[in-house]
Parts: sequence; structure tokens; C-alpha cells
Amino acid sequence: MKRYDIYRKPVFRNNLDEIMTRNNISSSYLSRISGIPRSTIYRIRMNPYNKTTSYIKNKICESLNIQKEKFGEKVECAQMMSEKIGSVAFNEKNISEFKKILYDETRGFFQIDPYSRNSCINIKMKWRRKNKF
Repeated sequence: MKRYDIYRKPVFRNNLDEIMTRNNISSSYLSRISGIPRSTIYRIRMNPYNKTTSYIKNKICESLNIQKEKFGEKVECAQMMSEKIGSVAFNEKNISEFKKILYDETRGFFQIDPYSRNSCINIKMKWRRKNKF
């Protein structure tokens, strides 16, 4: 059985919010010129780690006349978790965000219990179905 380590897997972080802010472009305008729904553009813009298909990335880059390399970059998963979770103290928001990250990566369900003044956590996992890694 293979060991699945999400920390070794790089993730893609897009720069869409920075690009749109710098060029003073609204989500509605980008939606009109690219043909991508505004809700999809908004979701990508607000979450730089949103999983996006290559088709959508290509359409956005083509519409904004930018190179694909400037649209985003690959970063380590640990860096993503640090940016999304932030503080070391585990509050409800951090635990909820951590559960989403774990679910997106493994498709498993987690019970996370903080202890020791919310500086440590116990993680219990339950698979919904068999997964192969």
C-alpha cells in the first residue's frame, strides 16, 4: 500500500486577483470577453488555490493577453495550508478550512478535535469509499 503524503504534492496558486486589480478589470468584464461565467471567475479570483481546468486557464490568459506562466505558479502544499489557515491556534474557522483542504486532497471525512489550549489537534479519518493512491 502506497503512502499518501499531501505535503509533497505541489499545488497551483493563481494570480488572477492581482492581475485584475492591477489592470482595473471587473469580473463582469472578464466574463464578457472570455465567455466564462462570472461566478466561476469570482470563485477563482477569491480563492487563489481553486482547482481550475486548463481550458479555463487558457481562456482567461487569452482574454487578458498574458502568458500562462504569469497566471499562476506551483507552490508547496505546506505553504498553501499556512496561507489558508494562518495562525497556529486552531479555532473553528481554521479547523473548517483544514477539513476542506484534507477533503479536497483525499476525499475522506475527518473529525478534528483540538486540545492543549487549541495548539494541537487529533485527527480521525473515515473513508466514504475505497480510494487508490
